[in-house]
Amino acid sequence: MIVRFPFYAGIMGIMEHSGLLEIVSDWFVSFSAPATYPFWALPLLALTRLPAGKVLGYSAVVMVYGIAVASLCISFLS
Repeated sequence: MIVRFPFYAGIMGIMEHSGLLEIVSDWFVSFSAPATYPFWALPLLALTRLPAGKVLGYSAVVMVYGIAVASLCISFLS
């Protein structure tokens, strides 16, 4: 496990400096839409065997925290 993570970081560094990372991320963004997000949420809930109600409270707290942090960053950095 410890050996794999530096290897993955090296691959990510190569992808970033070669421009491949931007190409791959632009490809994923090109077909993503709000309708595609439940597509990923449902299999993740099935894999973790959690009902949606168990994660809803946590997701709401994380969303509020993220909005607060983003708002502070936007207001102080602009």
